[in-house]
Amino acid sequence: MQIEFPGFFDLQVNGFGGVDFNSPLTTPEEVHRAIEQLRWRGVTRFLPTLGTSSFERFARCAKTLIQTPHPAMVGLHMEGPYISPEDGARGAHPREYVVAASRDDFLRRQEAAAGRIKLVTLAEILPMASTQPPRYVGLQTAGRVTADWNAADCRLSNLKVFNA
Repeated sequence: MQIEFPGFFDLQVNGFGGVDFNSPLTTPEEVHRAIEQLRWRGVTRFLPTLGTSSFERFARCAKTLIQTPHPAMVGLHMEGPYISPEDGARGAHPREYVVAASRDDFLRRQEAAAGRIKLVTLAEILPMASTQPPRYVGLQTAGRVTADWNAADCRLSNLKVFNA
């Protein structure tokens, strides 16, 4: 029996097939190779994900991805730096680059990414996350926190989603 489907849309791809999108040493050729391997496995659309890092590293990695246009790459997912600094919730994200969300910082990163940031992961327990989210992004998700359910539920009820 053969099953056909239109393809997968992966919202978080930090790299694939030995290619790390978060490495400033990654080349456009390597990005193309990763995209072809993703497509071969059924991923037809995806958001390359850049994790918490220095602004300089973020900008360099974003530039490499932007210089690698492909219809399967429909924007960028910025996972951090607006996440919880707590061990556990932070995962492998380096604590020294975790920062509070601010409009200025987001706009600086969006400019470095040529306006391609479409998804932001941020901790809903941080100041500003529920009151002044980045308004120039298609979607934001709450994540990388250690809040109990009641605290998270209270903050999430105020979280807004903006269309790009």
